[in-house]
Amino acid sequence: AGVSVVTLNQLALQSFEWAGQFPPAVTEDKRYVALLWDILQKTGTFSYPKNDPYPTVRALYSTIRELRDAGISQDEACWLGHAEAYENLNPRQSNRAQQIFALYADYIRTLAEKKWVDGPQMMIEAAVCLEKKLRAPCGPIFVWGFYDFVGVQKIFLKALSSCGARMTIFLPDDEFTRPLVE
Repeated sequence: AGVSVVTLNQLALQSFEWAGQFPPAVTEDKRYVALLWDILQKTGTFSYPKNDPYPTVRALYSTIRELRDAGISQDEACWLGHAEAYENLNPRQSNRAQQIFALYADYIRTLAEKKWVDGPQMMIEAAVCLEKKLRAPCGPIFVWGFYDFVGVQKIFLKALSSCGARMTIFLPDDEFTRPLVE
């Protein structure tokens, strides 16, 4: 009784209100996959079955989403799209890595042009907002972590804890999560 249960995403949106700011309008739907498909068709660097490209597009979107969640910036993606970043890899691996990061750079540039805010970008904006303007939220925050914290979530939680929020983060005692607990 008296406990509000929210997702980490909802907590990030709530933090804008704590800081006296309006939260961004977050776009989360199939338009992202469609956007990636448009970019893929324009670049022509990836091959996919013409009769059923969806599995390939979905797999690439999954990779792009992981890079977004990791908080890779457009500048980092541009640098990772050049050969100098892969001097020790064989040419095939180097070429594939360059293509993925070039696709990622195109994708986030297009998101910025369309002024779409997705979950990872919102989480980073929430962290920046907290670091600048937070009035400490009321009540303790208990975060149930499991194994699913990714880069942008870690950035947000660190910002929240550094602003005086009373937090407890539950993570299982496991080799995978121990460094995060520490």
